Amino acid sequence: MHNNPENSIKLLLDFLRKQEITESEQNFQQVKQNPESMIHELVQQFYSIEDEVRKRSFIRNIHARLVWEIDYFTEIKEPDAKENSKKEHKKLSDNQNSILIIFESLHTFILENFSEYLDWQQRLPINFRKTFTIKILERFNKLSFSENESDSILLEKVKTSVENKLKRNKSGVTYGLTIYLNKVSQEIEKIKAVNKQYSHSINFRDIFIAYNFNSLSVVHHLISTIVENIKKIESVKDKIECLNLWSKQVNQIPYIHNYTFIKSRESVRQFLSNWIQEEIQFYEKSLLLFSDSYPAPVFVRKQSNFKIETELPVTQIAYFIRLFMDCGIFKKTNVREIINFLSEHMRSKKRENISSESFRLKYYNIEESTREEVRKLLFQMLDKSAHPL
Repeated sequence: MHNNPENSIKLLLDFLRKQEITESEQNFQQVKQNPESMIHELVQQFYSIEDEVRKRSFIRNIHARLVWEIDYFTEIKEPDAKENSKKEHKKLSDNQNSILIIFESLHTFILENFSEYLDWQQRLPINFRKTFTIKILERFNKLSFSENESDSILLEKVKTSVENKLKRNKSGVTYGLTIYLNKVSQEIEKIKAVNKQYSHSINFRDIFIAYNFNSLSVVHHLISTIVENIKKIESVKDKIECLNLWSKQVNQIPYIHNYTFIKSRESVRQFLSNWIQEEIQFYEKSLLLFSDSYPAPVFVRKQSNFKIETELPVTQIAYFIRLFMDCGIFKKTNVREIINFLSEHMRSKKRENISSESFRLKYYNIEESTREEVRKLLFQMLDKSAHPL
């Protein structure tokens, strides 16, 4: 048994399924009297493993076994703890209860000290789930934004979504969900503190876009906010400009990877970005249909096969043009005309012909990897400009 927590766990499991214990089982007595020994063995075994993959597998296997066993004996002791449980009520002996407590302590120790190695899809034990649900709901209910009506409404949508997910989730609360909700609630508290201390304000909705809080009620509220903003604008051109600004703001919010409220749904940022682009297309088509002056007449040019060749992919070309527009290097004009012109007269690294629609989508939807590559090019250009050409 020495230096192997799996053997200790197996020994305790063997006893949990018995009603009696003989005095000859000295190992069991040792573990029961000194539960910290199992923790010591766990830590010692963990650090004896050099390979990170094996470390992760070691922790996940023990954690999953503990969760299953804790649930098994909790249901025996409290058959009402789990819905539709068919187990008959049985009274655990004092020794069995002691060992169950050891399992729960070991489970808590793993959660607190080896969180980065755990499987986020692993569900919490039933009794831990109840405790977490109560604590996290209390934490969210204490949050408030009384000074801002829009933020207050959004926060109420968030609270309702959290409550519904925790109370209606029949498959169980996962470890990943506990991390996610704790992190989101902490970020809300931080934003409140920062906005109270400094004159500038961090936008509350940015948290839920960055952390992908993609419940239907929250996404619908964000869309409604944009719609109400657009309704106050009369000019179609100004509506398009406003939507472009929204698109820029949404796409520039840092995306926190691996965090999401509902994994099976599209991300908030992607959904909002697509929705905004559809609105822009709608208003642009309206202008084309009902305005003689928009877009501006295109002068007839001589047919020419000449194209500017570049080593850049379409995504980077589009981002450079976006920067030229946003920085005022290109005079503010019809973006669609510029995109049509460039797609006709430019050749990307891999494409002889660039689709104007593809160019336009990439112009409004800039990925982080594209930003990084263009930054590198800009630094190269700055370095080049520092020396005589």
